[in-house]
Amino acid sequence: MNKWSTILALTGAVFSTPIAADWLDARCDIYPRGSDHVSKMIPCTFGQRQGYVTITRDDDVTHDLSPVGDQPGKFRDQDGRPVYRQSGLGDRGQIFRFEDESVYVYWDTSALNPSTSDEDNRTAPFTTADSAEPTTNIERVRFDAGTSGTEITASLTPGSSTRYVLGAKDGQFLHVRVAAQGKDISYQIFNPDNSFLLDQVSSAQKYRGQLWQSGDHVIEVINRGGSTSSYNVIFGIE
Repeated sequence: MNKWSTILALTGAVFSTPIAADWLDARCDIYPRGSDHVSKMIPCTFGQRQGYVTITRDDDVTHDLSPVGDQPGKFRDQDGRPVYRQSGLGDRGQIFRFEDESVYVYWDTSALNPSTSDEDNRTAPFTTADSAEPTTNIERVRFDAGTSGTEITASLTPGSSTRYVLGAKDGQFLHVRVAAQGKDISYQIFNPDNSFLLDQVSSAQKYRGQLWQSGDHVIEVINRGGSTSSYNVIFGIE
């Protein structure tokens, strides 16, 4: 099986039916929690069998992930900690959210071996905002004095996301509305313990629900399209 056939088999298994165990070389970009900058870019291997995922990194870290329940994207690692998978990279790879870091797994490993030829040194590649690597930004949501809501206008490049951190208490009601230009913006909501309050939904769907934990809730807005998209997001707490 060649590299791209393997990739298609693995990614197909993630979202459809299980396959026999298989492995491929990949690239892992590591983002510390709360940072939008890569701390390291290293070789790694990706394997999957019947929903179980193993990521073996060249920094001697191995993630053995076991699926949780019937909801796709929910895992626990070998230490029992929750892990969440995203598909914001499209067919370029997958994103895994851990408690202390995010691991972006890319199928293309060419960036690990940049060319040093004279021709490459003479001519820098042309890049645009839409061709930039996906990022994950963190933004604390604050309400003006005497108010219980706010509205934020922003934009996202392809595959990127912004995690809006909003402090709230058990028993309060949270309102979220995302008004996006286009259909490629989605969002999901995490409880303070990193479990899902709301699985990923289209921006066309509003959310209103009662909270059952106190602390920082995270509303993550994601661009799954191929071009930069702008949006407004409205938050409210009762």
